[in-house]
Amino acid sequence: MDKFDYYHKKKQKNNNIKQVEKISQCIDFIGDIGLGTFVDPVTFAVEKQFTECYIRIDHNIFDIHTMEYVYRFLISSLHRIIISPNDKNSFILIIKDPLHIHIPSSSFQETQILDFTPTKLINRCHSIYFSLPEYSDKVIQILQNNKQGITHFERLTINIPYIVDSSIDLQPKIIIEYPSQQETAVLFQLEGLYLQGIIIPSQITKEIIKSLCQFTKDVLLFFKKQATMKAQSMDYLRVFSLEQVIEKCQIDYNGTTKKWKDEELVLKMEVNSSLIRLGYGYNESNAILEDFSPEFRVKMLRMKFLNNEKRMQVMERLETDLMCFYMIKGYKSFFQKRYFQFLLSNPSQSRSGACWFIDNQDGKTTMAAYQSLGIDLKSPKIKNAGILLMRTGLFGSDSIATVGIYPQQIKVIDDITNESGYTFSDGVGRIGYPLAKKVLNEYKRNSNLFIKSDEPYAFQIRFAGVKGVLTVDRLDMTETIYFRPSQIKIEALPKTIQKLRVIQIPQFRSGRMNEQLALGLEYLQIPPSNFISSAKQYLKKYFSVTPNREIISLFQRFTNNPVIEVALKMIMASNGNQKIYEEPFIRATSLVLRMSLLSEKTDFIKFDIDNSAFLMGVMDESGLLEEGEVFIQVTSPTITIPSSRLLVVKFPATHPGDFVLLNNVVDKINLEKKKGYERLTYLRDVIVFSSKGNRPDPNKLSGGDLDGDEYLIIWNPLFLPKPEINSHPPAIYDSEKVHLEKFLEFTDMKRAFLSQLYSKFVLSRISVSHKESCMNIGMCAEVTKSLSQLISITVDAPKTGAEVDGGEINELVEQVSKINSSNKSILLVLKSFFNEQIPIIMDTFYTELIELVNTIHYNSEFVSNSILSDVIPFARKTRNEFNNEINWFLKKSVPQRILRGSEPLQLIIGGIFKKGNVDRLEWEKEEKEINQTLLVIYSNYRKKVEQEAGRRKIPLRRLCDACYQVTYDKKYYTNNELLDCGKNKVVCLLFPWIIRPQQNIMFIHSTMIKSLPNIQLSKIKLKQIK
Repeated sequence: MDKFDYYHKKKQKNNNIKQVEKISQCIDFIGDIGLGTFVDPVTFAVEKQFTECYIRIDHNIFDIHTMEYVYRFLISSLHRIIISPNDKNSFILIIKDPLHIHIPSSSFQETQILDFTPTKLINRCHSIYFSLPEYSDKVIQILQNNKQGITHFERLTINIPYIVDSSIDLQPKIIIEYPSQQETAVLFQLEGLYLQGIIIPSQITKEIIKSLCQFTKDVLLFFKKQATMKAQSMDYLRVFSLEQVIEKCQIDYNGTTKKWKDEELVLKMEVNSSLIRLGYGYNESNAILEDFSPEFRVKMLRMKFLNNEKRMQVMERLETDLMCFYMIKGYKSFFQKRYFQFLLSNPSQSRSGACWFIDNQDGKTTMAAYQSLGIDLKSPKIKNAGILLMRTGLFGSDSIATVGIYPQQIKVIDDITNESGYTFSDGVGRIGYPLAKKVLNEYKRNSNLFIKSDEPYAFQIRFAGVKGVLTVDRLDMTETIYFRPSQIKIEALPKTIQKLRVIQIPQFRSGRMNEQLALGLEYLQIPPSNFISSAKQYLKKYFSVTPNREIISLFQRFTNNPVIEVALKMIMASNGNQKIYEEPFIRATSLVLRMSLLSEKTDFIKFDIDNSAFLMGVMDESGLLEEGEVFIQVTSPTITIPSSRLLVVKFPATHPGDFVLLNNVVDKINLEKKKGYERLTYLRDVIVFSSKGNRPDPNKLSGGDLDGDEYLIIWNPLFLPKPEINSHPPAIYDSEKVHLEKFLEFTDMKRAFLSQLYSKFVLSRISVSHKESCMNIGMCAEVTKSLSQLISITVDAPKTGAEVDGGEINELVEQVSKINSSNKSILLVLKSFFNEQIPIIMDTFYTELIELVNTIHYNSEFVSNSILSDVIPFARKTRNEFNNEINWFLKKSVPQRILRGSEPLQLIIGGIFKKGNVDRLEWEKEEKEINQTLLVIYSNYRKKVEQEAGRRKIPLRRLCDACYQVTYDKKYYTNNELLDCGKNKVVCLLFPWIIRPQQNIMFIHSTMIKSLPNIQLSKIKLKQIK
């Protein structure tokens, strides 16, 4: 094939084109390819001015015109367009597209010609399926059926001829108007499969839905996976039998049926530039789901917007982002009469592109929801759309319900202010000790977190329209809560009992180095040798010959990971037997976890700092602390924070005044024992700031307050400046509050939400220039300070309504670009150090890991001496099924932005750890769903082994021991049964441990082991670790 027979050019769009061209005998409509929503061209052009987006066919080529570019293809690459005779508004467009491999925009030249050989055209069909249902908003679906899953298309008008194919039926046979709880979950799973090109609407019948409603959540997830695998094996759009997939699920899980609990269901949807995912989750917990009308849960949809498959990207242009149309028009379901529209979001969720939609099919539910929240648009506390969004977002914060609070238990007390207008108690109130004990007990009972302390010190809370922190008053023996006006964001205190919701409690967390901290310490004249010394201590602690106690400490930082959970239970159950640390699964888990931690270091300057901590900020209620003094003590018996000068930082820390030196006065308070000192000395794992002075110390720290902000405290001598160096004067963080010039409406929140996402792009641009300026001319330079001020304004812009001056940004960015680069920055020094050290350690760990799995053998300490030979075939078959399912999950289900090529190593232990370069907030959102799915897989195989033991009437331990033997003895593997790990063949070591009863994982009789919960590790006490 000549290279000119097929070519693809991408060139800058001529934005002067303003008319939508029309071709005779064509279908004309406009759409958002990653969005799934169509309207007619006139409406779309009027609302969004996208008239320049269309497809044009001209002789032997066709152009796909998007907002920014033109994609040109030969007409011969248009393989087929299929129209269903019973639905003339729906069609399938199939393009032979060898260029469907993702090529970054920056790599294209205006006249670039790409050469492709005939072999590269084989099996490279790209299928997109458009469906135009019969309702006014004309929502469409896109099925992207090639295995790469990436598209270059954005918005366009389709003007193409078509072929009628009578063999394809694109209309759904069933639409359920008022589905039940289980029907809702089933329909969302089916709709998710439909959107991904796995099934077509005509496959869905009442019988299919009825059969699927008999499944538990676990089996329904298994059904989705089986259907996906079936579609992949049949090259997608070839219709396969859903009945066969259902039958397989019934056989594998013995027709498992179980009623769902209403409080477990959460509908979820994810949108990115190439596809839409629909499904359901569970164990979401917030006020809107639990504290109001019970029907809210089944009507709520958690929406997450990702601009592409790799990671959440900032929006450079609001009007071109793929989420805008959903925000305006909402989402209409295909198989049930549900019309989801935007309801609320909060800053934490919006940073990761998430928000909540609600079913407003009746046109009344959304307003009823807002009214039930008690939000008054005329309230003086709600000054603009950004504030309105933040106030409604309070009810969507992830939180845990604890004890019920009666109105008579609530008292409102005055804020502590000074003559300058500063509020020292901004965001913090009090709670009586007896009530605090009850709240903590309920929080521990309902939380999966590892909670060490039995004493309450403070809570970050949500309650009706109240947000902030409650500090425990040890001298108050009443069951009373004291709120302050600065905490009451919505005048909606309940008239009946309502549960106090807890977001988090104070827990000691070791501090970490990052780029902003390193640049600030460099400004404080900390020498590079101190950074290198601290980095070496970190590497020695976790990545050399790691003591067993450090392995336990490392595992306890990741107790929400199901693989770590199993490993910790094994260590606990060993009852102090040190040989457990040589068990291959424990060793492999330790190695893979540490390798995932190391993978961050080549790109980010991050490492743990000894003698440092992140602590929640609270205010001194006793009035004993003077300005510049703090009180800090922690629960850990091995850590003592001295009474001396220490460094306090709150992020983002971009101004030299954000690094404040304060004095810890623990010894002074304990020695003087003034009246009320018990209130102060009781508190632990928090930093207590003074309530005196000209300006609150938290406000000096990046404009912080006390509504849940965490502060980094450093008392490590390596990072404390010399005595003669004082703190730089703090910046002024009082942003002007901007009011709207019109009355607020709830619909204004949509634009406020988009504005918050747009501000991420602006913030990213300023932050990059700020870092470059710090590295080249220092944090104290005027240009750097100006950029710092812009960062502060941009961060607050969504709630203040302030306009960010684009001209000022461009001017400062240009100034920074003209500064000569410096090669002396501490960031370059640290990066050079880690780039030198990390590969050596990684190679050592990898060699050790591969050697470990290649020399595994079973140990009689963990298995009985007599194995029943007749159960070996079942154990071997089940092991292979488990390994294949984990392998499929890692390679097909976990987004590549999480694994980034590390799945072979993670396959050895059968779990997921965050890979470097993954945004923390994004990972935290992904991690919960990934871990829940893994727990489902583990539970399914545990049940399968238990059922087989019952069927054979043999002790469960005998069957588990056989599973252990077939996993750890290489003679029970053929070459096809081993798993690919790069050039090596390995085994998955997790299988024999997850199929054991988790409350007695070693099958030994011990009171301690029997008391271990099946899922939670929060009951495990540190004193149990030998």
